[in-house]
Amino acid sequence: MQYLDSDGPVIMTPAETLELISTAWSERVGIIAVPISRLDPTFFHPGSNFPADVVRQLREFQLRLAVIGDLRQFGEEAGSLPSLAEPSNGEDTVWLVDSDTALEEKIRSGTTPSSPRAGAL
Repeated sequence: MQYLDSDGPVIMTPAETLELISTAWSERVGIIAVPISRLDPTFFHPGSNFPADVVRQLREFQLRLAVIGDLRQFGEEAGSLPSLAEPSNGEDTVWLVDSDTALEEKIRSGTTPSSPRAGAL
C-alpha cells in the first residue's frame, strides 16, 4: 500500500494524480491511501471532473484509492465522490473510510472484490 502522510503537499492536478499512480504501479502496490487533507478542496466540488478522471486512471492501472477521513466536512460539496465509491462491474476502485483503523479493517476483512494487483498489497 502506498500511504500518503497527511502533512504532505495537496494533490491539485490530474498530473499529480498520474504521478502517484505511476509510483504505485512501479512499486507494485494495489492501494493508494490518501488522507482527505491531501486532496485539493476542488476535488469535492459538485460538477468537478477531477474525481471521475482519477477513478478512470485508477481502473486503467487496476489500482484502488482509499480516501481517509470524514467527507461530512464537505457537506453537499462532496459532489459525486460517494457515488464513485459504489462498486460497479465487480470493481471497488474507491474506498471511503473514516480512519486508518477502518482502512486496516477493510483490508483485513477481505470482503471486497479483488483486483488483479491486490496480491501486491
